[in-house]
Amino acid sequence: MAVVRRSWLHPADRSGGAAATRDWSAAEPTSAADPGEVIEGGAPSWHRPRIPRLRWPVGVVLGLALAAGGTAVAWRVHSADDSPSPASLRALPPASSGLLGWAPRGQLAADDGFVRDALRTLQASGVADRPRTHLHLLYAGGSIVLVEGRDRNGHTALAQMVDGQVLVDRLLQREPVALTLPAGGRLRFLVPPATRGAPGPAVVWVQDPSMEATVGFRQLPADATGLTLEFEPAPGETRFVVFEPSVNEVGMPSGDRLEGDGVVVAGSLTPSVPAVRLTGSPWSVQGDPAPSRQWLGDAELLADELNVGGPVRVASLTGGGGFSPGPRPKARFYHDALYVVTDASGTDYVGYVLRDGDSALCSQVNRVPGHFADLLAVGGRCYLPAESTEAVSVTSRPDVRRAVIEFSGAAGRPAKRFALAPGAAEVLYGEPAESTVTLTAATDRSSATYVVPRG
Repeated sequence: MAVVRRSWLHPADRSGGAAATRDWSAAEPTSAADPGEVIEGGAPSWHRPRIPRLRWPVGVVLGLALAAGGTAVAWRVHSADDSPSPASLRALPPASSGLLGWAPRGQLAADDGFVRDALRTLQASGVADRPRTHLHLLYAGGSIVLVEGRDRNGHTALAQMVDGQVLVDRLLQREPVALTLPAGGRLRFLVPPATRGAPGPAVVWVQDPSMEATVGFRQLPADATGLTLEFEPAPGETRFVVFEPSVNEVGMPSGDRLEGDGVVVAGSLTPSVPAVRLTGSPWSVQGDPAPSRQWLGDAELLADELNVGGPVRVASLTGGGGFSPGPRPKARFYHDALYVVTDASGTDYVGYVLRDGDSALCSQVNRVPGHFADLLAVGGRCYLPAESTEAVSVTSRPDVRRAVIEFSGAAGRPAKRFALAPGAAEVLYGEPAESTVTLTAATDRSSATYVVPRG
């Protein structure tokens, strides 16, 4: 499939004038309509809502507070050779220290004897690049102790003690999305402390080849201290995605927001940053969709087509639903999704991929003229050879009140317009491929008409 890089969605005059298109006929804004109302033409046989997005439980509330004998202890620069007290290791370092500075967590973080024994193990290990100064306790629970500090060269380092075994690693990211704690061929994640107001700790989804083909990830619940269940990584690269539960303006849970992703590095305490990153949707108000093999594969495909230097971020707008164009027993089942793609320079693109199984029938990467946040609606279209018809995928911003799609230009056929459910993601099919497809959306303050590009 050839790369499509024309400017995507030419916005109409906000006051209701003709669409400011350069290579398409002018599109007049359509009239308002209630969601689901057919403005012209009969009831469409192709109209269907998306498959609901996968949800997952909200985590428990994090309420771990630590103190030494009920008295606050100030953080100070010290050496492991000074045998610092467990209380001083629990004191929070200042932001200027360059350390993570996470609050100490774990059931044994307040156990002075347990922490002191772990520190002795670190001192006796003889590992050259172990943390030596600026020591700070991150986790102590079960058989795991995790400490950060500065190594002999002044670099931020991590040290994990598990059953007397010491693993030391450099902290290569100032704010990692999670830490990876390996032991005995298995792995756990330690997620950052929950942000103020969050209803629970973060949730980790990790790549698992044994999962169903379109899913490919499974959830690892974290306990109240931020430590997940353990799992055995598969050979090769293992991706993971971290979500944090969020609340709406009235304090009610509103789904999980994607906070970041990474790649597990064998034998390392910190993950690497992938070149193609999965990120949260700028339009999401009910949480982001769960990660999937389809999302990851589409993101890599769109990044390859974009072919620009530097990291690329890909957010899912529609969650990757599926549809079948007809009721026939042998009708094919397709998967499609719309994305917002952002390159290293901050330029936004709208991405669209439609798949027949593992094969991509259509893919588009179209530059947004301006910023994605200014768009009211997006869409993509693809011809389905096996069905002799075209599929059109559309969705709109959550604050859109009216959305209308129009098919026009087919030889000898009148234009047809249909009202869409505002804010919903829908697939329409059954119209000839030669039609011009325009999409009009309106909020309480503005409206715009766009031409949906052909894939």
